[in-house]
Order: sequence, then structure tokens, then C-alpha cells
Amino acid sequence: MFTVDNDTRYWAFAEAGSGGKPWGDPAPAGSYAILERGGRDGFYRLERLDNRFGDDETPEGRSLLRLHGPGRTIGCIEVCKADEFRKVRGILDTTAATTSAVDSKTLFGRLTGEKETLRKFGTMNVLPSGSKLNYDSKTGVVSITRTETGSRIQRSTTVCTVQKDGSCKK
Repeated sequence: MFTVDNDTRYWAFAEAGSGGKPWGDPAPAGSYAILERGGRDGFYRLERLDNRFGDDETPEGRSLLRLHGPGRTIGCIEVCKADEFRKVRGILDTTAATTSAVDSKTLFGRLTGEKETLRKFGTMNVLPSGSKLNYDSKTGVVSITRTETGSRIQRSTTVCTVQKDGSCKK
């Protein structure tokens, strides 16, 4: 997982996984808003940026996707090491946040269709299965390598280049 604050350009790498521990499939590929998760410190709600934004469900029928540190997961994005999750949280917790209205997760809210306003920390792009995030420590280049469907040719896209001052430039 590569996390970068677009304003400050602070960044962190973290080993992360999705799904299957103890059950569940990986989070579907796509773009997600990273939202606060009230009442559960260290967990962030991942809300798919789709035409039903706020319902806590993906078009594939998956729900309750979260970003969190080490522990049991039902398909959430889990940062595998506690020290790496602290770095990711440090970036998220200090980034400029906006707000988003989403369906309430309280029992009363679900019954009445109530909305709640949560802090939004930014956007997470979940890559399709078979994609690989790369960091070249000599050049500072962060890239994504993937194989196109129906092809064996690998394609590489540069995300950014880490500068000597620690910032990540596009």
C-alpha cells in the first residue's frame, strides 16, 4: 500500500492485504472514499465512489469494507504490520479533511434512512488482482505494474517520484 498526502506530499509504504482472514474475498478494484468510522478507533470506512455513494456497499454486493491495522478481516484492507499502520494513520489523521454525507450505520439510522456526516480523509484506489506496486529506491520512482486482461504484456504506470526532501512529485 502506498499512501501520499496530496498537499504535504508526505508518504508511506505499508504491506497490506485484503480478504480471506478468516473469511471473505478481497476488496473489489475501484476508487473509495476513506471516511472516519465513528466508535471504532483505528478503523476507517471505505465507501465506493459510485452512483450509490453512501450506502456502504459496492456494485458487486460487498459491504462493510474497512481500512485497519493488523487483525481479522472480512475483505477489508488490512495493513499487516502495526508500525506501518501507525505511519499510514499519521498521514490520514493530519491530512486536510472534508466531510461527506452517508447512510447512518446506527440501528435507528438504518431503520429510518438517516444520514450522518463523516470526515473524509481522501481517496483510495484499489488495484485489480494481479497488479503490483513497485518502489525503486535508487531512482525514487513509485510505479504500478499490471498485466492487461487477455494479454501477457506487462504495463507500467508511474505514480510519482520520491524527491530528496521526502516529497513525492508527479
